[in-house]
Amino acid sequence: MDDLYIGINLPGSSNPDTIRGLLGRFEKDGFDYIEFTLDMLPLIIGGEIKRDYVDIIRSLLGEFSFKYSAHIGRGVDLRDTERFELQKKVLFSSIEISSILGMNPLVLHYEEQSKNQSVEERFLEVHIEAADYAAGYGITLCIENIEVERVDPVIEFVKMVSRPNFLMNFDTGHAFLASRYFHFDFLESLKRSL
Repeated sequence: MDDLYIGINLPGSSNPDTIRGLLGRFEKDGFDYIEFTLDMLPLIIGGEIKRDYVDIIRSLLGEFSFKYSAHIGRGVDLRDTERFELQKKVLFSSIEISSILGMNPLVLHYEEQSKNQSVEERFLEVHIEAADYAAGYGITLCIENIEVERVDPVIEFVKMVSRPNFLMNFDTGHAFLASRYFHFDFLESLKRSL
């Protein structure tokens, strides 16, 4: 791919007028992509999609020519054993919202591994199920390494999910911080992720 696109994360706000103002500024500044953190907006409450608010945001996004990606990092924790069904519902609603709003890919967090093997097995199973569900919407899921976990488990996890629409989003800042804490070679981890 020879094209180069420059993107920016939308700062946290659930106010449509504030979002419109920020998008206008980013348009003037020459950005191509905007990453929305879905959990900063009241798009999903109790796992249910709030269609009225989704429609407001869809209309607002249509005023601009950006390409959009979505991020649902802190909004979903699929290792949460007490609220697993709710977490799963939020993930699947996020996939649907990403499709409705034209946001692709949807970035997820790997989170910190559990020491419980059954939790890890369920974590894998639900990501396979989510990737298959997302494929039906034309959405790519990207799982992101985080600063409190090593990179290699994320690389292996993507291989285990083994779906063409399930990729790794290598966060260089997170990997650099983790490399200092866990004492691994940052550049080697980047190479392994490619």
